Amino acid sequence: MSSAFRESVLVIGASGRTGRFVLRYLASAAVPAIACVRNAARVPAEPLLAATEIAVADLTQPQRLAPLIERAAHVIYLAGSERKRLSAGAWQLEIDSLSACVDLAQRSGLPGRWIQMGYSGHESRLPANWAETRWREMKLAADEVLAASTLNYFVLRTGLLTEPVGGEPRVLVSQQQDLPSAELPHNVAAFLLTGVALFLLRAKEPDAPRPFRVPLYPVLPAVFVLMCGYLLYSSLTYHRAHALVGLAVLAVGGVILLFVRASKK
Repeated sequence: MSSAFRESVLVIGASGRTGRFVLRYLASAAVPAIACVRNAARVPAEPLLAATEIAVADLTQPQRLAPLIERAAHVIYLAGSERKRLSAGAWQLEIDSLSACVDLAQRSGLPGRWIQMGYSGHESRLPANWAETRWREMKLAADEVLAASTLNYFVLRTGLLTEPVGGEPRVLVSQQQDLPSAELPHNVAAFLLTGVALFLLRAKEPDAPRPFRVPLYPVLPAVFVLMCGYLLYSSLTYHRAHALVGLAVLAVGGVILLFVRASKK
């Protein structure tokens, strides 16, 4: 299947706690998502997830996931037994199913990333009983399955939680870093003015010595100015209020420059 038609993110094991967080994040970012679950009733009936496609499939029959994997640009694999509730047949279910899904992804030519949760290596506070030991071995075996594949994979290794999680965190897709948001239009505006200054200097000082001349003048600098103008417009549209901070800094600098020049005269 052509990658041009593979725009969705397939979340396998989407009904768990982590899976619900991922679905909400993708929905907030307007990313098309396919939630692969064993029981559709476990997917929260929330307005935010109204556009999320729900696909019911069982990992004990991984071939049924083939049509979903063939439509996916990326796969987030979150299926697996809980650390505290590891069953005796978990190894066959998880490792064999993972191997089958990875094989399907390779044969379908998955164009994007295969993202999976992995064991961080931290020791659990739970006693090292059979279930805990088996769980660690299973996660290491899952890593080996991915390492032996040809997929462009990424394993997210979570650290040790030192405090209990009291509630479900809110998922926000927004620009929380005010400083970088304010700097972007400021930098783009500076590049734009640099390009405009080139044309002004060529017009005001046509005979000035120029050891280095801009190639393909005036086409190349004109394209540069147009691109900077588009980037400035995009940054103002996307960052909005934060972008005005950067422009305000630039405007203050311009006023100071005019004041200094006037004082010298």
